[in-house]
Amino acid sequence: MDIQRKSDPSQKVLLEISVVPALNIKTLKDRFEKLSIHREKPKPISFQQGAELLKERMNTLTESEIETELYPLLPPHQRSGLFNIIRVTAGRLSQRIAAVGQL
Repeated sequence: MDIQRKSDPSQKVLLEISVVPALNIKTLKDRFEKLSIHREKPKPISFQQGAELLKERMNTLTESEIETELYPLLPPHQRSGLFNIIRVTAGRLSQRIAAVGQL
């Protein structure tokens, strides 16, 4: 897709938001070793488990949660389609994390 041809500047911003950054595997591994979700003590998890947790959370995320938590922080022109962008990007990220776990 050629971003330069888009007349709406919000489309460029939304496309930039949806880019999945390069993974720093060492940092991700360190964080997964000290993860504390709904626990008092950290419990290490694998890349596969981390990918599954992200996938599960994205499956339960609602557009209402996005509107409540992020819309107040964003100008109106950056809100359109945000829910789908977040879901797609997190899905891609989950796939990449799972793939790292298979190496």
